[in-house]
Amino acid sequence: MALDAGGGCEVCGILILSGHVCTTEWRELCRTCLNAGTGTQTPCGACYCKLCGILIDPFVQQQSMYPGYCSACTVQVEDINNASGSCRCDFCSNHYNMSPPPARRSVKPSIQTTSAKQASAREGGSSFTQKLGPETGCDSLRENLVEEELRKKWEREQLALKKKLVTRDSSRVKKILQAVKSGNFPETFYIGGVDISFIKDNNVDACAALIIISFPHLEVVYQRLEMIQLTAPYIPGFLAFREVDSLLRLYKTMLKNAPQYKPDVIFVDGNGRLHPRAFGLACHLGVLLDLPCVGVAKTLIHVDGIEDNADHKAKKQGLKSDGDTFPLTTSSGDTLGMALRATRSAPNPIYVSLGHKISLQSAVALVHRCCKYRIPEPTRFADLYSRQYLADKKRDPVEVIVSDWGTCHEVNDKGADPSASDWGVDQDAHPSASDWGVDQDALPSPSDWGVDQDAHPSASDWGVDQDALPSPSDWGVDQDAHPSPSDWGVDQDAHPSASDWGVDQDALPSPSDWGVGWEMNALPDGWD
Repeated sequence: MALDAGGGCEVCGILILSGHVCTTEWRELCRTCLNAGTGTQTPCGACYCKLCGILIDPFVQQQSMYPGYCSACTVQVEDINNASGSCRCDFCSNHYNMSPPPARRSVKPSIQTTSAKQASAREGGSSFTQKLGPETGCDSLRENLVEEELRKKWEREQLALKKKLVTRDSSRVKKILQAVKSGNFPETFYIGGVDISFIKDNNVDACAALIIISFPHLEVVYQRLEMIQLTAPYIPGFLAFREVDSLLRLYKTMLKNAPQYKPDVIFVDGNGRLHPRAFGLACHLGVLLDLPCVGVAKTLIHVDGIEDNADHKAKKQGLKSDGDTFPLTTSSGDTLGMALRATRSAPNPIYVSLGHKISLQSAVALVHRCCKYRIPEPTRFADLYSRQYLADKKRDPVEVIVSDWGTCHEVNDKGADPSASDWGVDQDAHPSASDWGVDQDALPSPSDWGVDQDAHPSASDWGVDQDALPSPSDWGVDQDAHPSPSDWGVDQDAHPSASDWGVDQDALPSPSDWGVGWEMNALPDGWD
């Protein structure tokens, strides 16, 4: 049977039936609103929904888990609490009008989102879940609408970058793999690792880390850690737009301060082509830097039939030794990544996907070659160092560069060249010997070691006679200006004679000394 409708109430918008139309001049109001006069509370206990403005029956109000919301909006609030929280970030505040809407408005369907914690695990990043109270429902609805607008914008940019993606090995990658295969490394290569670690219960403030290791030695030669603020909202599938700017800044700083360690490949703690649109953070960063990048994730992202189901668990059980792999193939037959057992002691695999300028097979081989543990060294160090940075509650950037001869040089962002004060040393432009507890004279003298401070040290400093030149007497020898043969038990005549060896001591030996009967007068004058 059809209802005889009299019209709609101007205040609450409810349909007014003929039998409930007021007989006064206020015909546009329902009886409840007329009795209420002004305000949102009516004499009968009814009120208006905080989200949509409709009048709520007192019985519905008593039964609701969220007082102040109608039945439809209660479902809305419950969905929001089971989804991601309100970001309330600077990005949205600066770019969108977040002022409350007028009370009378139509309710638009909610945009369902994955929880921040679940989405974070799928993307390979970090975040936290914020529960909403009923009072945040209206804000969250508007933020969901903003999120949808931003999602479309980012999706267009993502597709444009995807057209530049290269899935073949670059010349540097080929050279590295040839060296690995032959075992002969003509030069040292460098591999970078990037990661972002978050403060507990904070999805805005975080530490970004860039670590570079030498290859094949796997030793850290460069590290840069700094605090960042991620003001862009997190949207599942678009993690790159939230994090990539911070990683680009780290890379540019490295090129400025340590260009000799420019990485040949970068490992990203996240995904590459293993992504809902086959363009994750590793792809995004690789295309912007025009460098080979590889995605290395610790957890599996669910994409088009790739799930951590019983079949996947059975395949993991089949990885018996380090280096074993199996492909991650979608329902449509595309292989987006590989599950890799990195070491014998780590049965749980990691998930490798190509990012840019490298093939999947080469990415897996290179990642496996960099694994001492389950996680490859570049991203493992990035994760460890960034967590330690946050644990130490540091705020200033930290940059350490290893010199060619193996010493570490810490760079201070406050000046072009760091001073000794960065290590708790005297801050003079050039450190002096006093920094090590030594006399601060311009040039250190022997007195610093307990030696006589004459301009030139003499033999007396070692308990020896201080004559200008040491003589043989210092060793128990005659001190004449020139030592003579007598010092060794030899005749001290100016010139030793043959008698010293048992021979006739005439000035010159004659043939008679050898038994020859020559007449001495026969010798020429001057020989005697």
